[in-house]
Amino acid sequence: MAEDTIRIAECPLCGESHQYSMKVNREIISGLATQPQSFRQVSFQREFACPKTKDGFEGTITLTETTMMPIVSVEILGIHQED
Repeated sequence: MAEDTIRIAECPLCGESHQYSMKVNREIISGLATQPQSFRQVSFQREFACPKTKDGFEGTITLTETTMMPIVSVEILGIHQED
C-alpha cells in the first residue's frame, strides 16, 4: 500500500488550501506482464475534514490506474504532516 498526498486547493468550508495524506491500495496482476498496459482515470468519493472548522465535506479524487495495477481502495488518513 502506497502512502501519497492530495491537495485541496480551495476548501469548500473555509476557502483555504489543505494537504491530506492518503493510502492507495493497488492490486498487482502479474499474469498480464506480456500484455500491453493501458491506463484509465478512476474517481472515488471520500470524506475530508477541514482542519480549521473541524467539519466534514465530501470530495472526489481522480487517480490513474493501469491494467497491471488496478486500484482496490483509497483511504484518507488526515491532514498531511511534514517531516
